[in-house]
Amino acid sequence: MKKYLLICSLLLIAIIISCKKDDKLDDVVLNGLGGTWKRTALDNWLYDSLTAPYNIELKYKWDQSEFDMSYTLVPPREEQVIPVARAIRNLWIEPYDQATGTALFMKMYSPKLVVLSGVPAARTDGAGIMGVAEDGLKIILYDVNSFSKKDKRAIDRIMHLLHHEFTHILNQKKAYPVEFNKVSAGSYTDGWQQAENPVSLSFVSNYAMKAPEEDFAEMVAFMLGRGKEEYEAYLHTAPDYEKGIQKLREKEALVVQYFKDAYHIDFYDLQTRVQQAKKAFMD
Repeated sequence: MKKYLLICSLLLIAIIISCKKDDKLDDVVLNGLGGTWKRTALDNWLYDSLTAPYNIELKYKWDQSEFDMSYTLVPPREEQVIPVARAIRNLWIEPYDQATGTALFMKMYSPKLVVLSGVPAARTDGAGIMGVAEDGLKIILYDVNSFSKKDKRAIDRIMHLLHHEFTHILNQKKAYPVEFNKVSAGSYTDGWQQAENPVSLSFVSNYAMKAPEEDFAEMVAFMLGRGKEEYEAYLHTAPDYEKGIQKLREKEALVVQYFKDAYHIDFYDLQTRVQQAKKAFMD
């Protein structure tokens, strides 16, 4: 036994000495598959911009285990990583910092891992998945290879995804009012519904019709991502919007009340700050 302990001790000493002689640990990053790579300028930028201030890791190097294995995906192009990371920081994180007056909110509630895929995840029913939140700890963003800050639709899409998925995370921490589930009770489809005019049915989108929790997240994403004027224009230009407008107003009020009661956030102030960030990002 003493001989065994001595051998183990010698091996440990050898490992420590070897580590001192070889590369600095700070320069080596595990890829999740047993290999390593050297930390690059891009890795340092991500660390300084997201990991150090918010404890968020943005994972762009490919690791299939982070995704549903049934999807055929490709890695994001490296030149897309910083533009997407800036969108994450500027359009999602910083408006919450400003609305709450501190970075502590996002440090506490943001997921600790954001994973990027270059293309959408295609479902068997033909729908493309653009984002997903997992257990309040991870957000996956798909189709980042098509992102461009010169493309308003691309910016609107990533904003929508971030605010939608983060709403699910906030709801997991503190549940939204049960009264919300009653507003459109009986109208949820438990699947992908393609209605010609979801607004007339009291939903902001077809996806909102899937379930109450998706409805709530879609309300938040539409109100924050589009801003007051664009959101109102969207509702009022929809055919027969009068049929669903009353219930939509009820949902809006419950969203605003939830943010105030659960997180002490003035939702309309947050909405304004998101839109200011969007304008600055696109300029």
